[in-house]
Amino acid sequence: MKEIIPLAFALAAFSATAYAGDRHIAFERDQAVWIANLDGTGEKKIADGIFPAISPDGTRVAFNTTEKTSDTTYARRIAVVELATGKLNVFRDVPSDNSYYPSWTADGKQILFTTRPHEVWDLAVVNSDGTNFHVLKPGVQNEVTRYSPIWARDGQSVFCEDMTNIY
Repeated sequence: MKEIIPLAFALAAFSATAYAGDRHIAFERDQAVWIANLDGTGEKKIADGIFPAISPDGTRVAFNTTEKTSDTTYARRIAVVELATGKLNVFRDVPSDNSYYPSWTADGKQILFTTRPHEVWDLAVVNSDGTNFHVLKPGVQNEVTRYSPIWARDGQSVFCEDMTNIY
């Protein structure tokens, strides 16, 4: 059964679920991913991209790359950067050039995101190293698209929104 929660209540709940173990905050500025200490000091650009999500242990950041492929098209992929080394892993094996909104599982082993390999958006999961891609919930033509997926604390449920409702 689908439960619908008012958007304002759900957004307040999401902001309260920040990982307590994080020592940094990840944020986006001018099409780039940055980290900073929790008090706002020590800002550092770590990659070009958007929609950053810091891992539960605070050692990695998942985000979207935005690569221009022609004058009018872009490839948007999920990527993970290790903060200590700067090592970047772009998930090129995900079968879509249109993936968004990475969200870590509580154990940091998987990443949930939206992807559009065809004319509708799917909810998909991939291991944090880019392997074992699979669709969690396929999109349906003429059905409302669900965005901004995030794992529930129990690791068994997923929340997402359609710009009006939380599912």
